[in-house]
Amino acid sequence: MLVLRAGLFSLSLLCMLIGCGPEPTEPAKTSLAGTWTSSANLFGLSNMRMTIVQEPQGIVSGGWTATGIGPAGRCPVDGVACAAFGDLIGRNLVSHIQIELVGAGEFEGNLSQPQTLRGVLIIQSGSYDTITFVRTGN
Repeated sequence: MLVLRAGLFSLSLLCMLIGCGPEPTEPAKTSLAGTWTSSANLFGLSNMRMTIVQEPQGIVSGGWTATGIGPAGRCPVDGVACAAFGDLIGRNLVSHIQIELVGAGEFEGNLSQPQTLRGVLIIQSGSYDTITFVRTGN
């Protein structure tokens, strides 16, 4: 009986050690540094581009640009295109990526492939739509 208990304890300990992975809130080991573009046309914004710098602990920062159309795209005249832009800040975590495109909305998603970010763009009103960004430069 003592041998059986020792065996079960060893097996349990081994399972715990093997099964442990990183916490979902830990910084991801992958880097998002570079230029990411999307051809989506969402909420008055098109030709979106994010230029991201990744700092230690998964913090990302940088800027975003897009072609805006009308007030929804941050343009002063309805129906007239303009250059929309702003800063970005966020986190690259094991479980997900969260990036605030200041003045435009928030991207929440994942690195679905080494060069592809997939997720949703959520705007201030709470509306959202799916979006894909592809890394086009370092």
